[in-house]
Amino acid sequence: MEPLFIDFEASSLSFESYPIEIAWGSADVGIESFLISPEDVLGWSDWSLHSQRIHGLKKKDLLANGLSPVDVIAKVGEKLEGRDVYSDNPDFDGMWFNKLYSGAGIKPPMINLLHIDSLLIETVCPFASNWLEGLEEILHLKVSARKKVAIQHRAYYDVMYLIELWKLALSFRERGRAQ
Repeated sequence: MEPLFIDFEASSLSFESYPIEIAWGSADVGIESFLISPEDVLGWSDWSLHSQRIHGLKKKDLLANGLSPVDVIAKVGEKLEGRDVYSDNPDFDGMWFNKLYSGAGIKPPMINLLHIDSLLIETVCPFASNWLEGLEEILHLKVSARKKVAIQHRAYYDVMYLIELWKLALSFRERGRAQ
């Protein structure tokens, strides 16, 4: 089973922030992405203009085009439950995952949210000549993946970047096995 990747965009980086976009996916099933409307969720009022400049989403766009947390959760369904799910920032993404469910008044499913680096180390380092070379290769893979997926700070493209990074790590592993 292919690893599953997740990313959120949020209203800000403060503790009062809330999720405004979610994407998840894998190399074999593709990516699903949804805007999240803060309408009708008590306490979801924090908004950062600095964050808005980074992700490019406006609150009025979320209100017009976003789904309610309940509707987003219905899209998520059981796809993440009980799975290892990888993120490049599991602390924040985990907080926003929980806030998404809290905003809907639903208990979040159990997922094992892990940092993408743990998957990369497991995939790349055993096939490098030493750990330092493996870590340097991971940095190289990150640069290469970013060149292929240049758009950042939108959940869909951030998940696309993680998938591309995973594919590059697999290619490195296969080259290492062939030697």
